[in-house]
Amino acid sequence: MKFDLILLAAGKSVRMGTNKMMMPISGESILERSLEAFIGIPGIEKIIIAISEEIRSWANDIVSRHQSYEILLVEGGSSREESVANCLKHVSSNGVLIHDGARPFVSAKLIREVMNGVEEKGSCIPGLPITDSIRRVEDDQIVGVGNRTKYWSVQTPQGYLTSEIVFAFENLKNSDRSYKDITDESEIYLSFVREPYIILGEKKNRKITDPGDLTGINSRVGFGYDIHPLTYGRKLIICGIEIDFELGCLAHSDGDVGIHALIDALLSAAGELDIGSHFPDSDVKYSGIDSAIMLSEVMNIVHGKKYKINNVSITILLEKPKLADYIPMMRVKLANLLKIPYTDVAISAKTGEGLGDIGQSRATSAYAMVILA
Repeated sequence: MKFDLILLAAGKSVRMGTNKMMMPISGESILERSLEAFIGIPGIEKIIIAISEEIRSWANDIVSRHQSYEILLVEGGSSREESVANCLKHVSSNGVLIHDGARPFVSAKLIREVMNGVEEKGSCIPGLPITDSIRRVEDDQIVGVGNRTKYWSVQTPQGYLTSEIVFAFENLKNSDRSYKDITDESEIYLSFVREPYIILGEKKNRKITDPGDLTGINSRVGFGYDIHPLTYGRKLIICGIEIDFELGCLAHSDGDVGIHALIDALLSAAGELDIGSHFPDSDVKYSGIDSAIMLSEVMNIVHGKKYKINNVSITILLEKPKLADYIPMMRVKLANLLKIPYTDVAISAKTGEGLGDIGQSRATSAYAMVILA
């Protein structure tokens, strides 16, 4: 079955205090991150984005970066359901997905599960069982108790057969109920078609409502470490920059401890095996390889899992020479390789204070941490 996607991005963001569609997550706006979650999903034919006129020009720039897809910008309404109604007029596939633009962390797995649910059941809504106790409140007082075991919070994308959800909206329009009385499409479907099918959603698929929703549960932290002995006759390359020194790193590759630690941190945060599993030192094709090439391959893995880098922090341990003059170049190099702002790359250098292999210039090492979102 083929699907069209309705992406809702016309809200007023009253609780956020600013248009949240334009707020950044790891260098991308919330809207673009939500859109990219669906890019490349087999079976999605057309994308229809409900927007407010105030962001049309900005949204056009986003659409221009995805020219391989048919993407329409449709003026939203004064309520969520009016925006959905406006977009439904442009749906031509047999199935339709309706997603909140403010849910940028939805996974490809959940999207496919919803699509499969529509094919099997005619509708599919992701949701989570409520774990907090439920109370009915009037005038700042608790006046009733609800049984939480019978209630779920619903998420998006919600999936429907196009003919059925269009039928439901037509009946709503002819009823005495208003769009503003409705909070989501499953309510309309339940009222005018039948009971929708529900599946288990994802905790990370939260709707961004206030600034605190941008951090925490959706962040992934990775840690990496590397060490190499120092020897004569080798270049000393750290974070992609050649250091003027008589000693260099003994390694199968170019021995860049900064990038190697960063690679391990990225792989760790992405839930992958370590650098040795991806680039074994027993493989001759990695002999003397530029570590920047390995980093590019790892970034393909990270992006393939729909993760983006929030920030990077690296500490280099080297007794001599001093790295202060090199660090700005290292930051620029890594920022370009990672395609993130220079300000999101932090690099510091420490000595071994004359102690151990580091302090005696027998080795150099590096620690790295990254946050993915």
